[in-house]
Amino acid sequence: LDLPATRWSGRRDEPVPALVEPVRIDPNLCPRDALQVLPRVGPALAARIDAERRRFPFAGPDDLLRVHGIGPATLRGMRSYLRFGPARAGPGATRDP
Repeated sequence: LDLPATRWSGRRDEPVPALVEPVRIDPNLCPRDALQVLPRVGPALAARIDAERRRFPFAGPDDLLRVHGIGPATLRGMRSYLRFGPARAGPGATRDP
């Protein structure tokens, strides 16, 4: 078995490389509904993240600990899906990719 697109030779002890980059979102800029793609984030927690980022933007992952319902275990699960850029200028501001 040979998968040229992935350079995987089919050996059992060799991990299969990911074909797609993992989704990484900026919790300061993404729409509230998009926050629900993060592990352990449902509508209620997404609303609390949205309220907190409006109060004061997140500078990095550890700032999410300010949100009620996000503790060390939840943050550990979502950390690899997060990215942080410059804080938005105001409500509804977006940035180019």
